[in-house]
Amino acid sequence: LKFADRFPMADKNKNEGTELFKGGNFKPAAERYIKALGHLAKLVHVEQMMKEEEHAQARALKVSCHNNLAMCFLKLELWGKAAENASKVLELEADNSKAMFRRAQACLPIPALASAALVSCGCRHWLYILFACQ
Repeated sequence: LKFADRFPMADKNKNEGTELFKGGNFKPAAERYIKALGHLAKLVHVEQMMKEEEHAQARALKVSCHNNLAMCFLKLELWGKAAENASKVLELEADNSKAMFRRAQACLPIPALASAALVSCGCRHWLYILFACQ
């Protein structure tokens, strides 16, 4: 499928995930975000034909889905998955404060992850803040 066909499907899944999350349905919300990311992954087949604006839209939606997935996994207490998704955001946007904060939150319950995160510059400042607030 072309970008004009595939992107709206991904956006629809992301919006459905957001509504489910607002209703406290974290697992179904996560499933919708994962489905949206699946649609975005399939854009690789048409990537060379995409315009710069379309690349930017796809990237922004990918960031949003991974950030929202991190939040879902935090609510579900799936710390590793939350940290993984927050890290994926930071690969795309190194200065994304939501992702930094969520990765730090995911690292706190697991001492090994928290120690590793202290070494990681992306989490370091948020971990200090979180530790101070406890």
